[in-house]
Amino acid sequence: MDNWIDNLRRIGLKRYGDENRRILSELLRNGIPAGNTVMSEASAEAFIIAVAAMIEENNKALLSDLSSM
Repeated sequence: MDNWIDNLRRIGLKRYGDENRRILSELLRNGIPAGNTVMSEASAEAFIIAVAAMIEENNKALLSDLSSM
């Protein structure tokens, strides 16, 4: 299995949570590697939804960090 931290870095995320790990594991388990550029339309849609969830989690973590300053 690809290193999920490297996959998150590849798409620009800096923080890694259990949900990010779960999403990437699910994608990889379903044969959709994060770095794969050849995807079916359904795979691309699933990937976009998963990346959106990871970005949302990352943004929440950043906002939490900023509010604690």
